[in-house]
Amino acid sequence: MGRSFPWGSSGCAGVGESAPASRFGEGLHSQFRGTLDCRARARRYRWLYARPGAFYKRRMVSHRRQRRTQAQRRAEARERLLQATIECLYELGYRRTSTTEIARRAGLSHGGRLHHFPTKISLVTTAVEHLIHRRRDDLVAAIQALPAGADPLDAAIDVIWQLFQGPEFFAWLELAVAARTDAELRPVVGDLSRRFAETIEATFLQLFPPRHAPETLYSAVPAFVVAFFQGLALDNEILGHNQRTEATLQLLKEISRSLAPRFLGWTTRSGY
Repeated sequence: MGRSFPWGSSGCAGVGESAPASRFGEGLHSQFRGTLDCRARARRYRWLYARPGAFYKRRMVSHRRQRRTQAQRRAEARERLLQATIECLYELGYRRTSTTEIARRAGLSHGGRLHHFPTKISLVTTAVEHLIHRRRDDLVAAIQALPAGADPLDAAIDVIWQLFQGPEFFAWLELAVAARTDAELRPVVGDLSRRFAETIEATFLQLFPPRHAPETLYSAVPAFVVAFFQGLALDNEILGHNQRTEATLQLLKEISRSLAPRFLGWTTRSGY
């Protein structure tokens, strides 16, 4: 028959062949059989999982909640990486920004950063593009939340100007300047710039649809506004915000109002 074991051939004590009494003793063998009977234990606890009772439901709900929490943790880690990237670009510039410093600020290990973004270029470009779409949503929400009777053109200019004032804009500027002399970065930033221009144009047409088919001149308005604010933001960063800045913004508003009847068909400041 071959050698026998105290737990038997099935892997549970008391099932299958028993151990010789001379080796383990009758009392010890009886103890194994009485306390480690797998079949009896399975029959005893099977009801906890076999039927859809309260215990079973709590276990399943807890399991689903744990999975959602893991997904949320991954999303939060990714968000921290993107935010830390913007901060590094703004404070250190592209050349001095390293993935190690980004991971440190985000509270992640180097391996945790690699799990989301394998290279520095993929990380910085994703961060800037993520920022562009977030600021685009902020702009649309701000215009749609205007009270009745407010001038949408003036409000749009004020909101857009704010988008060019914080670290986000200068993080993008650092990336654009670095691309001028970086052969690897240049095509990536060029593609990102094209998508940015398309997003700005689509958003502008959504917020201010033309009365008729848009003229070529009207289609150039988004590019003009972006170029205007980029230059004004640089000037404002170097010289500081002063009366000259305010006068320049006021001039842009006056130009917008003068062109509104031609392109949008508006006859009043409220757009009606």
